[in-house]
Amino acid sequence: MDFVLVNQILTLSACTSIALLAFLFADAPVPQADLDRFARRHHLTPTENSSSQVATYIRVTRRWRIGCLFFAICLSVVTGLMQQQLNLNVTAVIAGLFAAVLLAEIRMAGLTPGRRMAALTPRRLRDYLHRTGRIALTTALVVAVPLSVLVLFVGRGDLKGLWVAILTPAVVGTISVWSMHRTLRRAQRAADPDQVEADNAIRRQSVQTLAACAMALIAYALINQLTFLLDTAEAPETAILLIPIGLVVVPWFARSIATRPSPAAP
Repeated sequence: MDFVLVNQILTLSACTSIALLAFLFADAPVPQADLDRFARRHHLTPTENSSSQVATYIRVTRRWRIGCLFFAICLSVVTGLMQQQLNLNVTAVIAGLFAAVLLAEIRMAGLTPGRRMAALTPRRLRDYLHRTGRIALTTALVVAVPLSVLVLFVGRGDLKGLWVAILTPAVVGTISVWSMHRTLRRAQRAADPDQVEADNAIRRQSVQTLAACAMALIAYALINQLTFLLDTAEAPETAILLIPIGLVVVPWFARSIATRPSPAAP
């Protein structure tokens, strides 16, 4: 068997094992401060039942977030060391967070079985994602997709490994829109009003986090594409200006989308 293939398999196995251990050890009680912060962010009135629901959501998302983050960080560092470099791929970290949100939402759907409650009005995205998040995600997609086509045209056969950056906007955009729609359509079991309120708050947090991670991934793909175009145009000095955007602006803006107080409850 090829030595490179064996090395890749061992690396993947080691990263998966570390992520699994982190996932298993992350199942700790949820601090009261986290419950209070969630309640304030989503205008939620805490009760015994609603607090239990929120605690379950925070615990599930925390486990998946820690597991996926450990996997992404470990894989990024080990891959760099194999190339005699010590680096941390920020895009891989954000991708890990995005995967964690998707997996946590799938898990939450499995924890809330039962018949769907009758709803007088359908759930609308604008009631669960604030205007800034909707504009940011839409703008990123509108800019990234045409730019991907331009990179394909300019690069032609010499794309220098840019295929991930080219495909990311379309793939991430499709997955995020599908997942947000699925979150809003997730079955709502018959429950008391405080539990329904908590369920709506959980849906809002999931949608906001999905939008934040999707926007960040698409933004990093945009930065890679712009860097390629500027290098092609022999303007590397201008490309350097994109570094602080990727290191500071994108993470800060994504966090603000994920943690911004919710609009009024629908």
